Amino acid sequence: VAYPIGGPDGKQYAVIQLHYNNPEEIAGIVDSSGLTFAYLETPREFDAGILTLGHSITSRMVIPPNDANYTISAFCSAGCTEEYLPPDGIKIFANLLHTHLAGTGLTLSVIRENDNGEYQEIRPVDRNLQYDFNFQQTNHLMEEITVLPGDILLLRCYYNTR
Repeated sequence: VAYPIGGPDGKQYAVIQLHYNNPEEIAGIVDSSGLTFAYLETPREFDAGILTLGHSITSRMVIPPNDANYTISAFCSAGCTEEYLPPDGIKIFANLLHTHLAGTGLTLSVIRENDNGEYQEIRPVDRNLQYDFNFQQTNHLMEEITVLPGDILLLRCYYNTR
């Protein structure tokens, strides 16, 4: 698995975003982390990608003050996955839940229509009801989750503004 880059129709660049954390603002700290970036001429069997799911930030997304448990839901609809996913679907192998300081929890689920025409959650992708903005991390799943065309991805974000 690799992220495709280059080629006549592909991206000709990669963007890396790093965040450093020094809340006590201690002087003289030197970063000794590293990154290995390998470019291979031979394409891998499977391409990886990034799917961002969330609520558009507009004047309509207002989290009220003094609310201990406010929920905002965002989704990638069945029509969206039918239009944009390949016929065999995609496999989720990792995810990163993210919100800002008022965020207290998030859940991400895959919902599928069953044989009776009812929608049901087939499997949660991730659930963090003790979210801490200072401890965000990518979660590598123990088992890949397949999302098929026609499935719904549902993200719920919980906020506390008290």
